[in-house]
Amino acid sequence: GTLAVFFVPTIPLVEQQATALRSRPNMPTVGEFHGDRAFPTRFDVLVTTPKAFETAQGRGVPSLAWNEFKVVVLDEVHHTLKDHPYRNLALRLKMSGHCPRVIGLTASLTYAVGAQKIKKSVDRLCKDLRIHRIEFAREDELLADGYLGAGRRDAEVRLSEQAMKPEIIPPEDRRSHLVHSTFFQRIDAGEATSFATELVSIIKLLEEDVKRFYENFVSPLGEPSLKFWGGYAKKNLVEHEDERFASLENWYEALRILVASWEEADDAAIAFLRMTQCDTSKSLNCWSSDAITAIELFFSKDRSSSVRFDNLSDALEEKVNNFEDFRGIVFVKQRVMTHILEHVLSEHPVLRTYIRIRCLYSAKTPATASLSITRGEGEDSLRAFHSGEANLLITTNIAEEGIDIPAANCVIYFDSIDHSVSFVQGKGRARQADSSFVVLSERSDRPAAFLAKQEAEQQALAASFTPCATEEITFADLNSQRQREENATRYLVVSPTDNNALANLNIFCARTKVVLTEKVDGGTTSCSTCHMTYQSVLRTIEVSGEGNGKKAARKAAATKMLRAIADSMASNP
Repeated sequence: GTLAVFFVPTIPLVEQQATALRSRPNMPTVGEFHGDRAFPTRFDVLVTTPKAFETAQGRGVPSLAWNEFKVVVLDEVHHTLKDHPYRNLALRLKMSGHCPRVIGLTASLTYAVGAQKIKKSVDRLCKDLRIHRIEFAREDELLADGYLGAGRRDAEVRLSEQAMKPEIIPPEDRRSHLVHSTFFQRIDAGEATSFATELVSIIKLLEEDVKRFYENFVSPLGEPSLKFWGGYAKKNLVEHEDERFASLENWYEALRILVASWEEADDAAIAFLRMTQCDTSKSLNCWSSDAITAIELFFSKDRSSSVRFDNLSDALEEKVNNFEDFRGIVFVKQRVMTHILEHVLSEHPVLRTYIRIRCLYSAKTPATASLSITRGEGEDSLRAFHSGEANLLITTNIAEEGIDIPAANCVIYFDSIDHSVSFVQGKGRARQADSSFVVLSERSDRPAAFLAKQEAEQQALAASFTPCATEEITFADLNSQRQREENATRYLVVSPTDNNALANLNIFCARTKVVLTEKVDGGTTSCSTCHMTYQSVLRTIEVSGEGNGKKAARKAAATKMLRAIADSMASNP
């Protein structure tokens, strides 16, 4: 009669964890639920994604009230520390006043770096979820579960000459939300790399060609969203059926690869352009003679830009020869890089005979405007890797966490590793005996040895863990929340039409780490009322908004909430 809910961060993990639970002896009824699967009529244990649970709970499904559950399990619980649906779950559970037994599962406790920050982060995680004990899987338990691999060995660091050079833009100066402005400021100031400068100049030539035929065409490069560029060209291709836009889309995507890498992935940009045949006569013939001359000169230069690819190929050749049944995983940062590496390796004179490649990344977001995989293709890639039909999986961090790939005996990081979570989780994918964990690129401020030290510090902290003696709100809690709210005041803006109110409110809540609760009464077209509550350690604010339909009611409530928060902060900072 005791109900349990088992949260997993992604849809593929719902079936995987449900299947694993059902394999246990005397396991009660296990139900599965996510956005593409109907809510089960009966269950003792519900395996679900946080988003599906939150949506159904918001609709008032009685069996999903927090007080129905005696046990709450969060797989990959470290997500609770960042802007993730797990964070909302933890705060909503805390606000409910219900205290089930909470079990968090993870191979790495936190993204934090440095002993003090690690401790602060773990304390916060345990406080928010009321965790009182940290336990480890014993060696015999790992062995019994088939874990024999590289997770307990040092990383094999094999840096190319290119990877050992100082970063073009130091890691401490990189801000992801400023990547667009930083790049074009460097272009305008003449500080960008010669490759970046040449690539931009060619794109401007191509844009001028397009404007001769379509006077309303406007360059999309001023748009900070890098994915917009290729999408804009594809939209024009659909509208005008002109091959210039197909070619231009590929040049925009190549520039996107370069910008997103902080000007370092010139090899990937060139490989992408060759992969999409931008250097062939079919692509060139649609452009003016000036543009063709510039493009041909661009591709004729010997840039020695294949060093990283050669390093990967060398590592793969060695590992393929070392294992009788090679099964490798290559991790990359950008989705499009999965396709680029598949193209590069498939043309390798030796490796193409021995490796069978599949790509894997989230089906929710395409790699480029014209490159994507479906969920079915992603599932087929995992199936093929499990069966041995494919022996090399090129993937993003979607495969770092949770996805069970027991056959893997070699893990390679093509791009640098940003934090200890990726370091630990990725290393743990190599489960077979004598497995290899290879690092081909490092951040200057976070080399593999440093990340290994962070892992050791987390383990030491966990081994000596003592729960917080009190859950009382401290001065530090108040001060931190006050600072977050003050930093987010620019989002407390109400437009005359209310069109931006809901978006601004959501951003404000994300920046202040507050879960906004809302309940809407009424139909989608009839008069509706939306009740909203904003609750932080500093203030609790409740408002209601009415409108002709749920959407209008939510906008009205959001407008009132923004004003109420602004008033509250003015009167009670």
